[in-house]
Amino acid sequence: MENAEVIYVSWGGNGAGVAVRSAFEAALERNASLLYLAILDQQHFGDLDGVHVALVVDELEWLLDAQLRLVANQLNAVGHPARILVRVGDVYDELDAVVRSTTCDLVLVPAEVGETAEAIAERTGCTVELVNSTPAR
Repeated sequence: MENAEVIYVSWGGNGAGVAVRSAFEAALERNASLLYLAILDQQHFGDLDGVHVALVVDELEWLLDAQLRLVANQLNAVGHPARILVRVGDVYDELDAVVRSTTCDLVLVPAEVGETAEAIAERTGCTVELVNSTPAR
């Protein structure tokens, strides 16, 4: 699908490298761009004031950009469209808003939070799939 976008969403520290790689591979398989959506939610970051949240957002953007570049290199996919978006707020509200503002046709979540898949699908109206988040041994 031309101009399709796959969204990989993580929150609460579940954005493991293997999950990001799986998400990038899924985007490549679909010839779609990848949007890595990281959400700083109230449960994990609610005790920070605005200044500290802004610092976390800046650092997280840098770190996730490096992670995406590393994965693109590993997959020989340098230049494939992929971007980072960090949002602050409720996971479902932020994800829903992002889905509605993109050409998303698939949302990927780490398998470790797979119990959220049905709720995400209902809320966003988008297909949701789980990606492996456990490193091979």
